[in-house]
Amino acid sequence: MNTIKIINDDKEIKQDEKSALYINVFGEAPRNEGYKCTTCEKLFSLSTVVNNSLEKCLCSGDLKKVYDKEQIKKERADQANKSGYMWRLAETLDSKLIGFMSWRVDNIATVNTEKFLLPEDQLSLVKQGTKNIYPDFDFENTFYAAEMVIDQTRRGQWIASKLFNDVIENAKKSGYTDVILSTTTKEWWPFKWFERLWYKVVFKYNDENDRVIMVKKSQSSNNESEKEWEYILWLA
Repeated sequence: MNTIKIINDDKEIKQDEKSALYINVFGEAPRNEGYKCTTCEKLFSLSTVVNNSLEKCLCSGDLKKVYDKEQIKKERADQANKSGYMWRLAETLDSKLIGFMSWRVDNIATVNTEKFLLPEDQLSLVKQGTKNIYPDFDFENTFYAAEMVIDQTRRGQWIASKLFNDVIENAKKSGYTDVILSTTTKEWWPFKWFERLWYKVVFKYNDENDRVIMVKKSQSSNNESEKEWEYILWLA
């Protein structure tokens, strides 16, 4: 743990590194969003395409990269200029980027338009599922945990733990307790991690990446913080 530092991001630094890290993480398992077949839309990991010199899908469709680095950089810059977006970076002591987390405080309608991309009837299911668990959940001041990206070669080093704990503790200190996020059940550790922190599934996409939307109404008590930290360490 003492070889990792968590720093504030001034929103413009390390754009190349952040974009490359994002592409590498989401381009491999379990998301496998490296390449997509232009015909059947099957996803292929970066390493699968490169290691096997693939040019075509089994259906004979062409393979196209899912993420363009310059486009990702532009999206990050656009995010940085939007009100409410914040970042934390995880670095080695020699300032190599190994992870980052971004989040914002906004209303659920805006989060849906920009991130969840659900039709109105499915967004209503998210709201109802949330209200069934937390009747006073505030959809107008929702803390949206947008992204958590960790270098896959550094997994198991408590990087995600330190980032997430830092962000959530600061959110609670600022009075933001109603948290919503999207993750995947396809990979064991992120979903089980959030489950152990008492996040509840309120919507399932039933898509190729098995995405779900989870919510939690955090408390500001020291007792809960200690329990959260205990589980974070266990799952890191």
